Amino acid sequence: MEVMFLNNSVLTWLTALGVALGVALALQVTKTVVVHRLGIIAARTDTKLDDIAVAALQATKSLAILIMGLYAGGTVLLLPASVDQFATRF
Repeated sequence: MEVMFLNNSVLTWLTALGVALGVALALQVTKTVVVHRLGIIAARTDTKLDDIAVAALQATKSLAILIMGLYAGGTVLLLPASVDQFATRF
């Protein structure tokens, strides 16, 4: 007998968790690499626009990245309509 929670098997929940962590990790690594490379480019130019872009990317909080990962992981799950409606409103 397969254990089910909110119409999803344990394997589906683990898959969703893996997707969430994978997306969050990929976004964090991408942010780090892009900020580093843009910082090098921005240091060579006189314009302020690239400095603003680097500052904006640096200001991206890890919580925002985690929420994006959780949203991506949640797309794997078959959730009740009320939970799905709540999650997609924000």
